[in-house]
Amino acid sequence: MKLNKYHIIVFLGYTTLVAVLTYFLINRTTNTNDTGLSTDEQSVVDSLNTQISNLQYQQVVSDSLIIEYKEVISQLDYKINTTEKSIKQIRKKYESNSIKASRYTPNELDSFFTNRYN
Repeated sequence: MKLNKYHIIVFLGYTTLVAVLTYFLINRTTNTNDTGLSTDEQSVVDSLNTQISNLQYQQVVSDSLIIEYKEVISQLDYKINTTEKSIKQIRKKYESNSIKASRYTPNELDSFFTNRYN
């Protein structure tokens, strides 16, 4: 049996194809994981997932602080409003007394200031 150039070229082509396919098959299975990413790509993804988890935790902590601050602010707003109402009531009381004080006699005026500042 005589081998001609055609048979040699086909044999070399077939052998080369098998070698290349084997190389890619071995290389692909050793450098990837179940996600289809290479180990370097997977490490980047894992790093980003860790950073995302940390940021989500920080967001939860920040949200809880914001809720606490809102509660404190609403309590302070309530105190401010009640204090303002008290000030207005006291102001009205003393304004009416001061209007009356302009008509007081000296004894009544002395009594007025004694009552006011005691």
